[in-house]
Amino acid sequence: PESRRVLQRSLYTPKWADKVSQDIPFEDGEDGWIEVTWENVSPLILRDPTAKDKNGITLSMSVESDGKRRYFIPGSSLKGMIRATLEILSFGRMEQYNNRFFGHREFNTKLPEGKSYQDEMQNVKWGWLSKEGEKYLLSPCKDDVKKVDIDTLSYTYSKYDGEISQWERNKFISKKAGSMFPELEKGYRLYCTGKMHNKKHEYLIPIATSESKHLPNKVVEKFLTVHEPTPGFENFVGMLDKEEKIPVSYIEKDGQIVTLGLSRMLRLPYKKDVKTLVEEEQMSKKGHDLCETIFGYATPEKSLRGRVQVGNAFCEELIADDDEKVKDVVSGVMGEPKPSFYPLYLKQPGPNYKTYNDAEGIAGRKLYRIHKGNSVMELPQNENNESVTSSFRPLKEGLTFTMRINLHNLRPIETGGLLSAITLHQSGAWHNIGAAKSFGYGKIECKDIKLHGLSRSVDDYLKAFEEEMNKHKRNWIQSIQAKWLINILSEHSNDDELKLMTLGEHKDVKKNENFQKLREQENKFFFKRRYADLYNKAEGLVNQQKYEEAIKVYKELIEKAINEKVSYSEEAETIKKIEDSSKEAERKQEEEARKREEKERKEREQKRAQGLSHELEEMYGEGANEGKYKVDTVKKAKDRASQWPKKQNPKREKLTEEEKDALLKTLQRLKANPDKSERKIWANRENRIWQELAGLMGYNRLGKLWGES
Repeated sequence: PESRRVLQRSLYTPKWADKVSQDIPFEDGEDGWIEVTWENVSPLILRDPTAKDKNGITLSMSVESDGKRRYFIPGSSLKGMIRATLEILSFGRMEQYNNRFFGHREFNTKLPEGKSYQDEMQNVKWGWLSKEGEKYLLSPCKDDVKKVDIDTLSYTYSKYDGEISQWERNKFISKKAGSMFPELEKGYRLYCTGKMHNKKHEYLIPIATSESKHLPNKVVEKFLTVHEPTPGFENFVGMLDKEEKIPVSYIEKDGQIVTLGLSRMLRLPYKKDVKTLVEEEQMSKKGHDLCETIFGYATPEKSLRGRVQVGNAFCEELIADDDEKVKDVVSGVMGEPKPSFYPLYLKQPGPNYKTYNDAEGIAGRKLYRIHKGNSVMELPQNENNESVTSSFRPLKEGLTFTMRINLHNLRPIETGGLLSAITLHQSGAWHNIGAAKSFGYGKIECKDIKLHGLSRSVDDYLKAFEEEMNKHKRNWIQSIQAKWLINILSEHSNDDELKLMTLGEHKDVKKNENFQKLREQENKFFFKRRYADLYNKAEGLVNQQKYEEAIKVYKELIEKAINEKVSYSEEAETIKKIEDSSKEAERKQEEEARKREEKERKEREQKRAQGLSHELEEMYGEGANEGKYKVDTVKKAKDRASQWPKKQNPKREKLTEEEKDALLKTLQRLKANPDKSERKIWANRENRIWQELAGLMGYNRLGKLWGES
């Protein structure tokens, strides 16, 4: 797979997030700046359309100086890289994504999706789309569309069929005819769709229309975003902006227009957009996460300016176009995985694929694995379509770039978070940036950090951040998110780990609903067989309610799964269930302990209220000893009586006169029926116990037990 994704399950929101101010400093807030030196470990390309060599080949971002170039990594790119990393390390929300709708066509009627799509296409109508100010209007055609054979059209407009895209075909004919969508037949305008295999005709769209209808914003939004990737679509949009009309297909339900398209088999928008699925996946906990707190945010209710400014990272050398530090031309297709590819971008619990119609959330964040050393892979070629081929001259590896990050009123934890995201909190991991990352380009390493105007060291700030994260998630650096991130950004040399899907493989995955799932299930089956002893051990520990030990074993399995590129969602979910069970058990234990303590407290208070007499004359309730006295020996009577004053008041030492009488009464009861174990006590009035009792109640009162005054 071309990428791995990192999920966030436990959102962290700083307690001070709502107290951030540009004007009122925190007590421990600091102003200063961080100087970071980067080195590109592998060749680097940050495409700049305005920067080209003498042959017109694209170069990296640069500014010219005396015939040479000062190359730089844009601060916006670095800021995005640092923020994306910090979002993962600090359990933040996913904020950096492009929201859009995607559309689909389904031609395989053997599948349920294909049949439902074809049924929808039976209701397609045609009309003319226009724009007035910010509003979009649709004028439905009064008559049905007609078709014109491509053979006939090719005779009139020779070679038009050589063009591939929809826009280029219509543009080609407009140059010949003198107008866009020419009136080929009275009352009908010619409209061409894109090139397709075995295509036999184009369309004649009726000019006559009925009353225009205002389109809902959501319908327009779907139309514009679904067709944005279509080659030349921006030209159709340009016509609308000039208040020119374009032909469109549409579907109407219950008198309301719900979908627009550019062809008879239109791209049907999925029900959900990216934002919807991101929000469904992420926790609903309120509050701003650490990245929002540091970098700022803007919502309809409130906005906050960021307290961090990330500058460009300028190369320390001035380089000429023909310098050896600029590598030879590299050409190829730098296609990257698109969010429309739902088999990888959406959660796929299986067995069949979820699409943007029914998915429960996104799969996570997209990251590219780091290649070994300075190695790069060859870019795939496409000789049949040069329009998708890019040519550029990357910068050679080993250059150093220096940047500055300005800080304003940042707390130590926040500064530590930035430094953690820059350094990845350890050695042995790298960032990647720029174009062609999946092929090994853009691998960069933080070589040096200097702090200016700040009171602590780098290690101190990192420690402050780590301690805060550990409060939120125990042993944070060993959490699944942190370990997965570091694993992906560590070096990979195995070809299977770095291999990209071919275009054919992408098609196969979508064609076969179970392709990816079957492969994952097969890998998982053999993985479980290899580590059956660990699975058995973990299950046994769970049964014994040794939850912490069980979690350690499951985390060991997850680490092995990561290394072997096997899905571990099952183990992660098991850990979550164990943690939930453990928390519930702890909660119940605490509740039971609280109830016991409360019960005991009430009993103690009740006994204190009833006095020493009740304490000494208390009897058993139900059970074998029912109806018998709990105090059935002289020793027990002495012990309870001696402890009684302190139970009433820690400072109290003696019995009251009333309590002394109660003790005498109990001793008289015991004398009437002495316990056999205390024969020696009753036979010897000089016994130590009688002396202690005399100390408690006085010799005179104790003498009454023997009939003495």
